[in-house]
Amino acid sequence: MKHIYADISSLTENIPKKDIADLQRMIASALNLENYKCAEECSLVYICKDLQREEFYIFDGNISSEKLPSFMHEKLSFDSFAIGSVYFDIITLQELFPHRNYLYRKLKKSGVQIVSFLYGDILDVILNPMNYSTDEILLALDLLSAVLEYSSYIIFENKENAEKLDLICKDIKTKTWERSIFDKNTLLDILFKASKEQGSAWDINVTQMVVLTARNDDIMKSLPYIESFMPFIKKLVVCCPPKNVIPFKEKYKGRLKLSFITDDELLQGSSLPSDHQARNFFLRCRLMAQDSLDDVFIMTDDDYRPMKHIAEDVFISNGRYKGYYFYDIINWQGTYNDYTSFDIGAFKTRDFLIENNYPTLQYSSHQPQIIDKRIFKEMLMTHKGIENNPYDEWSTYFNYGFFHYPDKFMPCKSVSMCWPADLASWDIYHVPDEYLFENYYEDLYASGQIFDGFSDIYNDNTESENIRKSKIYRKNALRQLKQRELFCEYQNEYSEKTGEYPVFVIYCDNSKIKLSAPEYIKMATDSWTRIPISIEKAVYNILGNNARLLISYHFVNNLGVPVLNSPEIPISTGDRKIMLPVRCPKSELKNAFFTVRINFAENENSSEHIFEKSIKLMLNKMDEVDYV
Repeated sequence: MKHIYADISSLTENIPKKDIADLQRMIASALNLENYKCAEECSLVYICKDLQREEFYIFDGNISSEKLPSFMHEKLSFDSFAIGSVYFDIITLQELFPHRNYLYRKLKKSGVQIVSFLYGDILDVILNPMNYSTDEILLALDLLSAVLEYSSYIIFENKENAEKLDLICKDIKTKTWERSIFDKNTLLDILFKASKEQGSAWDINVTQMVVLTARNDDIMKSLPYIESFMPFIKKLVVCCPPKNVIPFKEKYKGRLKLSFITDDELLQGSSLPSDHQARNFFLRCRLMAQDSLDDVFIMTDDDYRPMKHIAEDVFISNGRYKGYYFYDIINWQGTYNDYTSFDIGAFKTRDFLIENNYPTLQYSSHQPQIIDKRIFKEMLMTHKGIENNPYDEWSTYFNYGFFHYPDKFMPCKSVSMCWPADLASWDIYHVPDEYLFENYYEDLYASGQIFDGFSDIYNDNTESENIRKSKIYRKNALRQLKQRELFCEYQNEYSEKTGEYPVFVIYCDNSKIKLSAPEYIKMATDSWTRIPISIEKAVYNILGNNARLLISYHFVNNLGVPVLNSPEIPISTGDRKIMLPVRCPKSELKNAFFTVRINFAENENSSEHIFEKSIKLMLNKMDEVDYV
């Protein structure tokens, strides 16, 4: 049964008694489920906000024109709405509060459909601001932005108020929402319609896979894995340069029905971006206009390989598309001072998502993902020209989809092995119980690497080999995850012990550049740790735009001998924070120190200045991590 939550906070606020009675009578009459044809499918629950605790009180009973229902002790947090619920917000001028954007965003992320009822002269505040206080104007603007951004249905008290909104929005780009004039005979229909749009199951038969590739050899090596482990895939659409088509057809002997879309067909006279990330995004955006693509298909790269039997429910379950993420893109650091095309694309995607108030999960998990072409095309129409940016195609699509269709999307944690290939590349936040896909790197199979001795060609032993490879990679990933947890524990311990957070800060003191550091630091042997280092703006004011600023580190053992000297990492002018990757020694060091060195000069021709800071090091051996 679907829940319709009617927020009657407005009836408990300081509204003139007559107005309360009128509004209460309207709501009580309109929300009468007794004779409603779909009453058995919907449950109506009356609630009231408690903003300080971020929860709702649940009322006992139904409202009437005579009295309000009594409170129950039961409460409902802002985060605990079931997917498929409907939130019916009854809004009056007297009930405005400054957190509607926050509340609506939380509800939207939980898969709740929002129906907003604007009662009274709320919109007049915006049209005639001279008649209202500054606080009322700000609250009304906050309300309007929340309603326009997150509501799927807007209900007006009368036609005049609807026309007022049209006047306000005539020069504003807004998303599409459905509106209606309040009518007791139709309100329940609207609410029920909203509930039906949430959580409805789709009967979708996914049979098509689409790959973007310029390398026949790579996709040819991956196809046997797909054919063996993903039997529901019957068709393969290959998007590639024209010169690759004939050699592909001649060489391929598998079971999949092939079709091709060349780069020339996609470009249609447009130039191909030189940047790798921009090129991938542009081509995949252009792909969505192709009639040969099914409405719903699996999109992949040429080096994504299933590792075991994969069923359709890996991608779609209970009518919801499962999108696999590995990070929050807001926290993505990239490879400092050596940013790849992928990193730069991630930063630009982050800015796009934040600007549009979309969720910020990072879905470029280097594994096959399910795509609804219709929703992808809608995103392109909503954000015209987006294809001309070096955005992450996975993160833009899935965050857009979940924001606008929370009932149709299910965020899941990544199940891709070898992303990252080098576990020192960035801090991992999650290690799955099992890996379903391998992000193939040829280098990992070379002599001395983690998969040395394993075959990278599909064979009769592939599935058993994949089990052993998973154990090896997972053990290393868990070790890296454990190191991050240990470092976080150290940060909390230090904060509780000293009353200060353990931070490294490059700062100025009487025009001299110095480094502030905690009294001590804890790390684990044979691991990577990324240490945040902040740089005050005043540092650049002193050094100037042509300054050279380098940072490095080393460990000092009990004999005073430096070990594990790092290379110098240049800091880009203007950067206020970096994540310094620190490789810890394999053996324990007693009575040791961790030294950070700053090398700086006003320009390339100026003399160098070196400042060092050594702090006590507690380097302990990490317990072996069980991978079972």
